Amino acid sequence: MSLDGEEKIHCGLRVGFNLGQQSISVSDMDLNIFLKEAKVAYVMNQNGKRVSRYDYIVRQ
Repeated sequence: MSLDGEEKIHCGLRVGFNLGQQSISVSDMDLNIFLKEAKVAYVMNQNGKRVSRYDYIVRQ
C-alpha cells in the first residue's frame, strides 16, 4: 500500500520477508515483491486481521 492509495492483494499460506532486499515472498508466487520508498506491506490472516506490517527502510 502506498501514500497515493495504490493497493495490491496477494494470497498465500506462507509469507517471508528479506530485510536485506526489502522484499516479501508469498507462497505459490514465482516472484518476490520489492518494497519501494513510502510503501507499506500488511500481512493479514484469513479473518482479515492484520498480523504483520513491513515498512520500507531508508538506508544511508
